[in-house]
Amino acid sequence: MTEYAKSVFSNGDLLREKLALYIKTPSKVELYAKDCEKFFKAGNGEKLVIDGTTFSFWGFLGTIFFLIYRKIYWLAGLIIAFIILSAIIFPDTNDTVDRIIRIGISALCGVFSRYCICLRFLKILELQDDEMLVKKGGVNYFA
Repeated sequence: MTEYAKSVFSNGDLLREKLALYIKTPSKVELYAKDCEKFFKAGNGEKLVIDGTTFSFWGFLGTIFFLIYRKIYWLAGLIIAFIILSAIIFPDTNDTVDRIIRIGISALCGVFSRYCICLRFLKILELQDDEMLVKKGGVNYFA
């Protein structure tokens, strides 16, 4: 984490200002700001570390669609690839086992999605360019 990013994460008002540029959903800025502050505090002010206390019901219910909506494409692609490969490798899987796997994926997405959003925000923030926050942030309405 760069010194610039540390200074933004250390200043609550500045963090909210930068998140507002990135999130583009005013009602969600405070939610993600609190999560980013938790992750930053868990990393002792040096990095973002998941603390296990956040959960996104939208991440749980929407899973892949939520990740695409928040532009976490790499994780959405990974989940899609896992589902496709597991269906190819284990074509005769019991329906109960299949449901358990999908609920597990949804639960993991619910736990990790906010962390992934904060991590993506951090990576773009480290470019020190507010225009990039605006350009690469926001949501994908296609989802």
